Amino acid sequence: MARAARDQLDLVLEVCSKVREETRHRLRLRGKTLKGDYWLMGRRTIVALIVCLLPGVLIPGTGASSDWTGVYARIDKVVFEPSESAPERIQIWGAFAIASKQDRNSYDRAERGYLYYSLKPGKEAVCRKEWADLKAVAGTDEIVSFGSRSEPTRLRKAADKPGDPDVYPVASGITKMSGRNSDYGPIRELKSLPKERQ
Repeated sequence: MARAARDQLDLVLEVCSKVREETRHRLRLRGKTLKGDYWLMGRRTIVALIVCLLPGVLIPGTGASSDWTGVYARIDKVVFEPSESAPERIQIWGAFAIASKQDRNSYDRAERGYLYYSLKPGKEAVCRKEWADLKAVAGTDEIVSFGSRSEPTRLRKAADKPGDPDVYPVASGITKMSGRNSDYGPIRELKSLPKERQ
């Protein structure tokens, strides 16, 4: 890890050096130097640093540094209410790792149960499309993510009667996690949970 960081720093310094030399060369060709030209040289160096360092900060080797996903799920079944042809509410049964309310960078322990949602006003068509996608992955053992960390979701126990649904958290759609980082905590926990007995 230390070697990779050192290599990345060497690359950043090399890029900064090239940007600085290129800017100095342009200034010499024009035959004048102004305060603004030096500011431009500094600005380019800062941009080069940001471009080189940002991927290392946002994409660490294990997991994500800021994950805005609200729910990771392994879905067993979905139940549409009042009907599948014109749903207004949905029960999503399975195993879920839900964004922690106490820590913006973690997820609660994966548990079985169900989520209960109603249509989001003004986004009914989007909700129904995403609900159809959730139904399509139900029972396949595919792990998906959806929702937003900023919109609360309650995990209900199997014995809880459906009532007072949460508003469905329309965010960036349904994302299949196959082929993604299986060492990431929420995904690893969902994969390790035993399948529901039929």
